[in-house]
Amino acid sequence: MKYLLGALIIGVALSASAGRVVTQLDGNDWTLDGLPVLVPNSWNKLDGADGRADYSEVVRGDSSATFSSYARRLGVYRRALPDAKPGRRYFVRCGGACEVASLRVNGREVGSHEGAFTAFCLEITDALRPSGNELEIAVSNVYDAGIPPASGDFTMCGGLYRSVTLIETDPVCIDPTVDGASGVRVFAETNGEIRVEADVSGATDAVVEWTPRKVDNPELWSPENPKLYSLRVTVRKGEWSDTVEETFGFRTVEFREDGFYLNGVKRRARGVNRHQELAGCGWEMTPAQEERDIRLIKAMGADSVRLSHYPQSDGIYALCDRLGLMVWSEIPVVDRMTADGGRFAANALKALREMIAQHRNSPSVCWWGVFNELYNNFGEKDAPAEGAWESAVRRLADAARTLDPSRPVVAASNMPHRRDLNSIGDAIGYNIYPGWYFDGGMKEKVDEFISLNPLRPMGISEYGAGASVFHHANPAQRPEPGGRFHPEEHMTRVHMDCFRDIKPDDRLWCSFVWQMFDCASDLRGEGDSPGVNDKGLVTRDRVTAKDAYYLYKANWNPEPMLHLCGKRMTSTTNSVVDVVAFSNVGAVNLEVNGATVATTAPDEINAVVFRGVSLKPGANIIRVTAADLSDECTWGVEQKAYHPGR
Repeated sequence: MKYLLGALIIGVALSASAGRVVTQLDGNDWTLDGLPVLVPNSWNKLDGADGRADYSEVVRGDSSATFSSYARRLGVYRRALPDAKPGRRYFVRCGGACEVASLRVNGREVGSHEGAFTAFCLEITDALRPSGNELEIAVSNVYDAGIPPASGDFTMCGGLYRSVTLIETDPVCIDPTVDGASGVRVFAETNGEIRVEADVSGATDAVVEWTPRKVDNPELWSPENPKLYSLRVTVRKGEWSDTVEETFGFRTVEFREDGFYLNGVKRRARGVNRHQELAGCGWEMTPAQEERDIRLIKAMGADSVRLSHYPQSDGIYALCDRLGLMVWSEIPVVDRMTADGGRFAANALKALREMIAQHRNSPSVCWWGVFNELYNNFGEKDAPAEGAWESAVRRLADAARTLDPSRPVVAASNMPHRRDLNSIGDAIGYNIYPGWYFDGGMKEKVDEFISLNPLRPMGISEYGAGASVFHHANPAQRPEPGGRFHPEEHMTRVHMDCFRDIKPDDRLWCSFVWQMFDCASDLRGEGDSPGVNDKGLVTRDRVTAKDAYYLYKANWNPEPMLHLCGKRMTSTTNSVVDVVAFSNVGAVNLEVNGATVATTAPDEINAVVFRGVSLKPGANIIRVTAADLSDECTWGVEQKAYHPGR
């Protein structure tokens, strides 16, 4: 039963309920197919990024999300459960299982869930015995055309990869099974008024405890001031009670004709895209590893993150709430949709409903995303009829507005001519890769795309280039995107060229770099590590920030900074090179082997380029200074070997 509350006490704890006990089931008490494992667990942590695909088997429409170049199988997890107490209710909540999960207790089927990226919660009370209980969760990451994503440039890491919890309550409780959410929805107005909805299970005459109160002059949440409030909702009937605590914030988000507004102030979101993947871990990231990711993004000075291309863990949203990152949260409708008897459209709608239910209380979430780069399904047999997929996307956008009218609907596209599709949301973002996939500049593409889609605010949802920290070419050379040589210097040049066009363009409501971290995409066979998308500003192990990372830090983070690019290029056969540095502390002085070469002020993107710098054979010490900061490296110039007749 749903209860509507007019207001709720803020910042004051009500009497704690003894009714709810939450037990973490993570750890080493699990087996997978009979062998001991730790949960969370991802069985593709290694083979999902080794790039050992048989490319002769690839057909049109295949992608890393659909292909069988890594383990696509069924795995069965088991563990013991605590003894059941008489008169109590029990629920199991899984934060994420890729991508179909079936749950049994003592051999009895309890329920199942389709979808890899949203949590689900099932009641197991009736299947429990007083003692000797066993939980079994069968998980499959075998490709299923009826479950989004139907395509994607990322590995689908199978397993029970997020936390599992056991929730114990009294017979009357706040229902944790509704769309896998907390059961409490908070509506906070910037004038301090609060309204709450609560899902109550077990009684229609239960009493929901609350104290009317208006928050006077609430602080508004923003990336610069991520102010959070908390509240407790308690439901009681006789001696039974249950309490849920929620965190929320006050703020407004909207699009106007000229762009995006947070708390009534126009701003451009400046951020990065993030996949939930880490070298050696796959998708089974720990809270500490997730916090490292978000702090690296914040340290660069970004104010936003696009969670590409699916809802991510509860912990990621909580970190963005607390540390201050605006979130573009989207469902995994990526590249293509399938017909499959209507299952795909139904599962896409379910994923949207669960995403909104589970993360609507997070003030960091500013935009709901409904698709990324939808094509016309490559002409495949299982494609929906012409127009059906657009109708399905329109239903998704309409559902998002109904479920949560307080947030705008957006999408990411690379098809500017599809005005019918690109006008479904309240704003559109475009994935544009000048300097990598095509020649030309960013400004020309922005001008063209705006002219084709004048009715919606436009942003840039992806741009960038691939790079290996082990590959170098100075002066920068443009490589083949699908080739094995991805020099870091070209990535830096692409970001400088793109950012130079983006920074002054106030027509754009957002710009999101693709991507923050290198990530697994097993069907790729390029760069120094096949099976990896290497467009990240930071390496997949989070150890090394590439030079382009410091371009953004020099522009977005006011902390004094000087960075010399190309320090990993320890040797070259070129005796004339370019020297690039990023500085937000003024003019940069360049010294080569102790002699001053030039002093140059940073340009409009805080970059300094010294072109045609001569080096001597052997070791050369390159040093830059600005204000009281310095950075240096050594480049060795090797003599080219002489080959007669060449």
